[in-house]
Amino acid sequence: MRKLLANPIFLSFAAKTGLTSLIAFVAATIN
Repeated sequence: MRKLLANPIFLSFAAKTGLTSLIAFVAATIN
């Protein structure tokens, strides 16, 4: 798990995924 967190590619992927789900959640809440 520590190796995954140290991987910048994994971090950027996780950030994009989290951001996308967050936007989807906000959009669903607004509508």
